[in-house]
Amino acid sequence: MNERRQFIRSLFRSAVKTLGTVKSSLQPAEVTSYNNEQLAELIPVIPEAKQLRLDDNGRLYRLDSDAAPSQPLYYMTPEHQCAYRLFDGEKTIRGIAQQLAVECRLSADEAFTQVRALFTNLYTLGICIPKNS
Repeated sequence: MNERRQFIRSLFRSAVKTLGTVKSSLQPAEVTSYNNEQLAELIPVIPEAKQLRLDDNGRLYRLDSDAAPSQPLYYMTPEHQCAYRLFDGEKTIRGIAQQLAVECRLSADEAFTQVRALFTNLYTLGICIPKNS
């Protein structure tokens, strides 16, 4: 029972820490209601303070203070893994989708759909924010 309490406390502290580090003027509901043109102009960035790791199987982890991976935060397709690496605060979602289309041999529409889904999911989880919001 004591281990369960420690786990719940640790989980709660992690959630509070995550919520406290997301700094954006947008709310998750706003981003998910954006049309494609509005989303296309956003520049996704993953704050350095997040201390995340993407493993070879597409699992995204937050590293705990002891540098051991925690439970996976998100499972990525190969296309999402490619797009995730481009969330560097330099390219717009449109630019990332264009590069993804070339690298993964996707249609422009499919690439945009993949990048949009990844961005909105990671934003909702508090992992990624738009640099230009």
